[in-house]
Amino acid sequence: MYLISLYFDEKTNKRIQQYINQIAKKTGNTFMSDGHVPPHITISSFEARDEETALQMFYEAVLELKPDSLEWVSTGQFFPNVIFITPVLNNYLHLMSEKIYTTLTQNDKLSVSPYYRPFQWLPHTTIAKTLTKEQM
Repeated sequence: MYLISLYFDEKTNKRIQQYINQIAKKTGNTFMSDGHVPPHITISSFEARDEETALQMFYEAVLELKPDSLEWVSTGQFFPNVIFITPVLNNYLHLMSEKIYTTLTQNDKLSVSPYYRPFQWLPHTTIAKTLTKEQM
C-alpha cells in the first residue's frame, strides 16, 4: 500500500503537534508521538503492482500542482478511536485530490482506495488515534 500525503511548514507542524501533545497529556495515549506520526493530510491510498510506473505518474501529476494555504476550522471524530482536525475543503485541496485520483486511475495496475475518491474523501489531520472509549 502506498500513501500520498501533504506535509506542512514548520509553524503549522508546531501548532498541530501542540494539539497532539495536549491530547496525549490529557489521555495518557501516546500513540501518535510513540509512532513518530508527523502532522499530515493523506490525499490518496493505493495498491500498485508496478511501483516504478506509479511513481512516475505521481511525479508528473505533482509537477502541475502549486503550494497553497489551508485553514483548519473544525474538530471531529472517527468512532470509535480517532480525533482529527479538518481543513476547509477549498479549491486547492479538491483539485489536488481530483488530479491525483484521475492520474492514478489511468493505470489499470493501480487500485485506489474508495475512501480517497473525489467527493468521498474527507480531508483531515489526525491528532489522536487508538483512543479507548474513556479517552474519547
